[in-house]
Amino acid sequence: MLGGQIRSPDDFEEGDFRKFAPRFSPENFPKNLKLVDRITEIAKTKNCTASQLTLAWILAQGDDFFPIPGTTSLARIEENVGSLKIKLSKEDEAEIRKACEEAEPAGSRYPEAFASSLYADTPPL
Repeated sequence: MLGGQIRSPDDFEEGDFRKFAPRFSPENFPKNLKLVDRITEIAKTKNCTASQLTLAWILAQGDDFFPIPGTTSLARIEENVGSLKIKLSKEDEAEIRKACEEAEPAGSRYPEAFASSLYADTPPL
């Protein structure tokens, strides 16, 4: 979603889990695109994609942070590697952090029916 190519729930392929997730419902999707659009605006000023900016920002958080992007094609791998060339100033980092902090995610991450499966106690050894 942060890549900016998915603009509505209709963009998901048939059978995609996100079609059932409340966060990606028709009423919540536009609300959640606000952060995507802001990240895309910032990325344009850095001459990179929103995905590259996001990866570069995560990498800028410190040596103990590393992104694990869900890469599905060679083109995406090349795009992801390109994020290593993005240099962010402290002002850039602060602008991105502010956008994230001001974002208000709409809709829960998982369908309610999944809630009972999210957490479990570790069985004793």
